[in-house]
Amino acid sequence: MASAEVNGTVLPLRAVRGIGRRRILAGLVLALLFPIAIEVLVSVLNYRNFAMIMLFQLAVAAAVAAIGGLWPAVVSAVLGSLLLNYFSAEPVGSLSIADPATLFTLVIFLAVACGVALAVGLATRRAQEAAYSGAEARALSELALRILRSDGSLESFLDKIRVNLGMEAVTLLSTFESPGATGPSWRVLASSGLQPPVTHAAADHAAVVDPNYTLLLRGGPLSEQHRRMLAAFGAFVVAVRERQQLVKSRQDNVRLAEGNKMRTSILRAVSHDLRTPWPGSSLPSAACARMT
Repeated sequence: MASAEVNGTVLPLRAVRGIGRRRILAGLVLALLFPIAIEVLVSVLNYRNFAMIMLFQLAVAAAVAAIGGLWPAVVSAVLGSLLLNYFSAEPVGSLSIADPATLFTLVIFLAVACGVALAVGLATRRAQEAAYSGAEARALSELALRILRSDGSLESFLDKIRVNLGMEAVTLLSTFESPGATGPSWRVLASSGLQPPVTHAAADHAAVVDPNYTLLLRGGPLSEQHRRMLAAFGAFVVAVRERQQLVKSRQDNVRLAEGNKMRTSILRAVSHDLRTPWPGSSLPSAACARMT
């Protein structure tokens, strides 16, 4: 099982594999062996029930489909129909068919076997896609929880994106208005990895988060699953950036409130001193009154 590890925890991003080469090869081998084994067995037992032998071959095709997927099952169905024609259909020992009803039965058998193989292959693919979606949802959920528990730095978040997507480097760019420029300019907000790309030309992939932010990635190809996750990561980038700006704004408001409080205290002290006479300041006035 392939996986990605972040902070000591394994994320099951590739928790489910499809039908790999080994299973396809195994299915092809069984597609060649099983139909022959069925015909050898019924020949040894001298069993001549054409309908039952056909059902045995159909069961073999379904089993091969479950093991190796669609194409091995098609091979099994075609080979089974040929063996049925040669060993079980009249005239035995020839590929010619005397009874048109037998020909129709073999055609139906081939169509049903291929249909069963197709249905099994589609079911396997749907199960694989469902497992991928579940693994993706778990990874995104855990990543969101880690973002809430982390220090909130963009570098830490970009490092999680890089590891989860298997990239070599990730860079977050933001737009800003440059005097004299004909269009918006880009600046690097944060990066992760070795030699992160700083321009669109140097990146292998670019994801526009919104008109103000863009993610540049350098690394291997992105699968459709990774592209969906990258779109979700972009929403997280905006959330992290907005949280940073909110924290900075709150800190600025706290400093401004402390400065206003200090200025208010100074103004109150100065105002109080101006309204209150200095000690002894009334003595000259009293002396002047006695002299008059």
